[in-house]
Formats: sequence, C-alpha cells, structure tokens
Amino acid sequence: MVYKRVVYNPSGRHAPIKIQLPQSKSVVNRLLILQWLSGEALLPEQPNEAFDTTILRDLIAKADSDLPEPILDAGLAGTTSRFILAALALKRRKCIVTGDARLIERPITPLIASLNHIGANLQDTAGRLPVRISGSTTLKGGEVLVDGSLSSQFITSLLLIAPFLEEGLTVRWDSRPVSYSYIQTTLLLLGSLGGRYEEADDSIHVYHGKLCFDSFRAPLDWSSVTGWYNLMACGLVDELFFPGLRMTGVQPDEAVVDLYNRLGVVTAFNDHGALVRIMDENEDKTDIHKPPVFPESLDCSRFPDLVPTLAVTLAIRGISCRLYGLSTLRVKESDRITSLKDELTKVGINTEEGSDYLVIRGGDLKSVSNLISFNTYNDHRMAIALTPFVQYFDQIEIENPEVVNKSYPGWWSDLKEMGIDIEP
Repeated sequence: MVYKRVVYNPSGRHAPIKIQLPQSKSVVNRLLILQWLSGEALLPEQPNEAFDTTILRDLIAKADSDLPEPILDAGLAGTTSRFILAALALKRRKCIVTGDARLIERPITPLIASLNHIGANLQDTAGRLPVRISGSTTLKGGEVLVDGSLSSQFITSLLLIAPFLEEGLTVRWDSRPVSYSYIQTTLLLLGSLGGRYEEADDSIHVYHGKLCFDSFRAPLDWSSVTGWYNLMACGLVDELFFPGLRMTGVQPDEAVVDLYNRLGVVTAFNDHGALVRIMDENEDKTDIHKPPVFPESLDCSRFPDLVPTLAVTLAIRGISCRLYGLSTLRVKESDRITSLKDELTKVGINTEEGSDYLVIRGGDLKSVSNLISFNTYNDHRMAIALTPFVQYFDQIEIENPEVVNKSYPGWWSDLKEMGIDIEP
C-alpha cells in the first residue's frame, strides 16, 4: 500500500473558484457502446477523461484488432466490463473478458444467464469473470427475465444492445431492480438518440431501430460535483462556479442539489453554468429561504454512489442519520458500507452498519497527535469522500490517492486552487 500526505494551506481566496468538470463518465461509457454497435465514429477523447472510459476505448480497439482471441482486461472497471460483455456477444467477437481480483469477485450471473438465454454462448467461471465469448451464435432478442436485485448494470447492458436486435428486446423482472434511476439514465439516453422504448412496472421493451448521434452532446459529470459539495458543506470553500453545468434529469447524482440545500449549500443555475455557495448567516431565514431540516432517516436507493461523500459530510457536521437502500454498495469497487464505517471510526465517529444501511451518529472528531492514514480500498469514491478531513487535521495520509483517476483525474490538481495539495 502506498500512502501520500495531503496538506492544507488555506488560499484565502474569496471570489468564486471556477472548476471545469469532465463529461459524465456514466453517459459517455453508454454512448461509446452505442456508437460502436452502430458503426459510428466514437466520441473523441475528452480532457480529464475518466480512466474507466480510457479502459473502454482500449477494449474496443483491442476487440476490433486482428487478434484471433484477444484477452480484454477491464481492470477494476465494473461498468465497462458488463457493458462490453453484452456488446461483444452481440458482435459475435471471439475473446475473453477478465479484470483485476476485486472485479473477478463481483458476481455477474444474471447478465451471463440473460445473454445466453437470447442466444449467446458464454462460458464463465461460476458466474464471474473471466468469461469466454465463443462468437458462434447470433443473438435473437425477444424476451428475457433478469434478476436485478444485485446490480442495475445487468439490465442496462441488455438495454444497450436491444436496438440492434431484429426482434428488439423485452427485459422483465419479478421485483423492481435496485438503483432503478441508473436504468432510467440509459433509457433517457436511448430516447435522446431516437431510440424507442416502452416502460412498464415489471418490464421495459426496446424496439429495433437506428440511432442518430448528430446533435447529441454529453453532459458534464454530476458524480464529480458531489465531492465539491462535500468540501463546501464541511467549510473548506464558500463559493464555486461550474461552467456549463446544468440539471439534465439523466444523472442520479443530481440529487446532491436538494440534499445539500438541506445542509445550507445553495445552487443557482444560469445560462453560463452553476454557482454553488454557502448560505450566508445574515441571509433572510424566512420559511421560504430556510433550508429544510435534514431527515433522521434517508432512502438512498436512487443515488447510492452519493453515499460516501454524504456520510463524510454528516459525520463532520455532527448530524445523525440512518442511510438505507445501500445493498449495491456491498459489491462496488470496495464494500463501501464497511469501508466507510472503518474509516469514520478512526476519527471518533460512532457508526452502525447493516446489510443495506449505515447509521451515522454524529459526535465530535477526536483529537489525534499522530498522522491519520485513511485507506481508500482502491475505490475512487472513498478517496474523494475522505478529502475534507484534511481541514480538521491540517494534514492526513491517503492510500493510493491516484485512484481518483478512475472517474475524476483532475480532482487533486483542481484542489490546489483551495490550498489542498499532495506532497510528492
């Protein structure tokens, strides 16, 4: 494990700090798969592009190579591995999809079973990577029953290939899938590209049809924004401006606007972007302007990836809350429920974990004489979420801080504007 010291020297800047965000990793990864399957030119590489997206581009290039049976290594990129697995089955590309140890631990049985049901011939290792794609059969479409209790990505992977199946595809489920908001992200993207679908309580049908990419522009990344709201709510910065940022209705992490309004962080949108600031203590606190009280219990099933930053904010602010609907966090880059509990315990925060919940009981951050070292568990969300602790301890150590490159490569360089820096 490699730890690096993070130090805090307040910059004293009072004007809004301007932060240029990357494009949404979630949307871009879906878009690249659809462009590839359509035979269209891929979206050009963007500044500060997420490492997961770089991996996806590399896997597509390798799949398009002349290698007879390439090994496509997705590293830790779970979304990438699932999306491309379905796309490769559709393309009948003979290859092997694998990944790092943590990714191989994450089960994908429902996706493998669903693809085989519609005609794929996938050979797996007990419902996990590596998976061999024989490339010998044509996917027929039709109807498939999917277990969406573990991850919404299984259903999204199927929806992404559905427009290219002659019969289209109906995806059914017995119980509502977890993180359904991420499935809606996929549907909204398909709709914006001219795809046709019908959504019911227990199913989605996507029709066969051509997609049009001419006028589509990928939105900026709300997942990257969440770390900044965390820093602001914890008192590290008063005002930020994000050029070009707007609400799209496509990204579940847009929920950060309402959640952090309850914590006194105000967001105002205009034609140029979003201005985010702390509500001034002298500002009118009438019922119209006063932020709502933060709830004692919060269902996070629509925005589970927001939980690491939110949990740290609540802990630092001394706010008690039961965060639930977190079952999918057990099978992310790390077990985020246990990871959060362990790291918050280091600084004196009393927590309780369950199978799908985490209770933050607030309390005071403990005084420490030694340098605190935080583990990231190779999880980009953990590294970003833990950053505000540098204000309270002047300096901290973070394990493998470069893990943020998975989603937000510019995180540490952008933080220099506020006086937060990593020692070499």
